[in-house]
Amino acid sequence: MQTNSYTPLTADEPTIVAQATPEGLSGVAVIRLSGTDAVEIADKIFSKPLATIEPAKAIFGYVHAPNQPEVTIDQVLLLPFKAPASFTGEDVVEIHCHGGLAIPTQVLEACQQAGATFATGGAFTRRAFINGKLDLTQAESILDAIHAEGNQLSQFATQNLRHKTVAGYLTGLREAIIAIQCELVAAMDYPEEVEEPPREALQQRLQAVVEKANSLCETTAKSQWIREGLKIAILGQPNAGKSTLFNALLAQERSIVTPLAGTTRDTVSETLVLAGIAVKLVDTAGLRETTDMVEQLGVERSLEAAQLADCLLYLTDATIVGANGLLPEDAVLLTAVRGNQAEKPLLKLLTKQDVLKDKTFTQVLQKTDGWQPLSVTSGEGLGAVLQWLESTIKSQLHQAKQSNEQGVQLCLTNRQQECLVAMAEHLEKAIETLAETAFPLDLTTIPLTDALRQLDDLLGIDTSEIVLDSVFSQFCVGK
Repeated sequence: MQTNSYTPLTADEPTIVAQATPEGLSGVAVIRLSGTDAVEIADKIFSKPLATIEPAKAIFGYVHAPNQPEVTIDQVLLLPFKAPASFTGEDVVEIHCHGGLAIPTQVLEACQQAGATFATGGAFTRRAFINGKLDLTQAESILDAIHAEGNQLSQFATQNLRHKTVAGYLTGLREAIIAIQCELVAAMDYPEEVEEPPREALQQRLQAVVEKANSLCETTAKSQWIREGLKIAILGQPNAGKSTLFNALLAQERSIVTPLAGTTRDTVSETLVLAGIAVKLVDTAGLRETTDMVEQLGVERSLEAAQLADCLLYLTDATIVGANGLLPEDAVLLTAVRGNQAEKPLLKLLTKQDVLKDKTFTQVLQKTDGWQPLSVTSGEGLGAVLQWLESTIKSQLHQAKQSNEQGVQLCLTNRQQECLVAMAEHLEKAIETLAETAFPLDLTTIPLTDALRQLDDLLGIDTSEIVLDSVFSQFCVGK
């Protein structure tokens, strides 16, 4: 948390209340109050006077109807925080009651009857931002941490929340632009005392900022899979064992498996976590020439899935591979699924090893062309598939970390990337303006101001309500 001085919203802002834990059956539910009247409201519904309670220390007691101690609602722990030493920077009271549906609802109603207003989505985090406890990038990191499916994204989010890595890096870009803007303004306002800075030097300094912004966006685009999940497509001809492998990796019967070729007619996807990363497995329709319109659509979607995937598993039925090697169809299909992405990680698998009597040709293909034997039924090779997937994920993750500027491990949101791209475009206009010697130097300040406005929106400095609404509307009620 930041240690900014406490700056409350206004005295007119209502004290808000919401359930901070998910609704439904649970051992404990947390009801959170925040605002000027949080302690006063809690006093009206709690069995002990809060004036005697030390902040940030829990006390045992009972919640009752407002000013009606005989109407007991629940046995609770109450935890008060005094402004500014709280998440929102305001007075905060947390009520830890029993979970479920009835009791939390009754506690919320008691708080409302005592004077609290039900909070909207993201209201608590928004107050933390306005009161200087968080910058906007940290607020968005809270959202990332909540929605993270794998621990790598949650680690990036927590790192930014603790160390302000995003804001720290981008503040450096902002200060570089402000320094140039100040030199231009000084030269315009005090022409007799301040010499006009060399245009070429200004262009070089602005270009350096543009390159840093573009590099950050490029590396973020390459590591977007950390946020969205690594997509792995399972491909091959019909009846090669794709759905069987898909189910085995998920440890559940998700895709229908039959001896009949062409059972899967569409892509089926599910998510699991490997090496701390959310992995989106995509089971695809068998690849082959067909006159069946529905199956053909499935084949087209399979090829599309191959293009969109980050990694590929290609399966071939070992029982139909002869001593002469792979069927010609497999060579054609492998080329089709790789397309123009030769660098995309690919694992080639020879399936149904459990029913093979002679595995000589399998061993030859393994040695000469990197094919791996697999039998989901017996378990042969399944561990090797998981090991390859984890190794590939770790390699991709290592590359993502290595490519981040100055070791800043981050995964920018779409909004943040858009702000950076727009900022770079304004700086390009400033560079073009400087290159035109016929243009007065003061014209450069216009695109520089626009660039700074984009960075301010990114960091939450004098940000418009429209931008804030867009960010905080993504939060759940209670956060």
